[in-house]
Amino acid sequence: MTLRLLTLPFLVCLATLTFAQTGTGINQKDAQGRKQGPWQRMWAESGQLRYAGQFKDDKPVGSFTYYSTTGGVESRVDHYPGSNGAHGRHYHPNGQLMAEGRYEGEAKDSTWNYYGTDGVLSSTEQWKMGKQDGEQLTFFPDGKVTERTHFTDSVQVGTAELFYPDGTPRYTATYVNGEPEGT
Repeated sequence: MTLRLLTLPFLVCLATLTFAQTGTGINQKDAQGRKQGPWQRMWAESGQLRYAGQFKDDKPVGSFTYYSTTGGVESRVDHYPGSNGAHGRHYHPNGQLMAEGRYEGEAKDSTWNYYGTDGVLSSTEQWKMGKQDGEQLTFFPDGKVTERTHFTDSVQVGTAELFYPDGTPRYTATYVNGEPEGT
């Protein structure tokens, strides 16, 4: 009985020391200096969590969540397994979705949608490796197109159109190398 009474505290102490030495495993680097496992950063001004996510061999994996200085969610970025691609969602301070689209590395890529604080789609843009490339549409609150423009390599080109709320044309111009033609 005495042996059991002495063994139990010994095992508790051993377990405590083992867990204390391994720590939480947050913000760890391997022998090559690469980020591994869960990472978190805090805002210096407020002490609030700034972001939380996972790294594998210095590359972000899985889901990252970014927070404001007051603790509200600003962004969520879900990294696609085995690639540099990710799906990003950014939020207004009121919690409504503000923008969403694909990243390739840190560059915008593919279709990006933007929303007002009321959650209504306000515009869409096409991106190719960090440069606007394709049609950009801006919408009235009822969903009708208010503006249509085109970009190649982040330079406005082709026909740009503005519309009245009833859909009739308000203004049309042709852009060459980012400048309206004829100026």
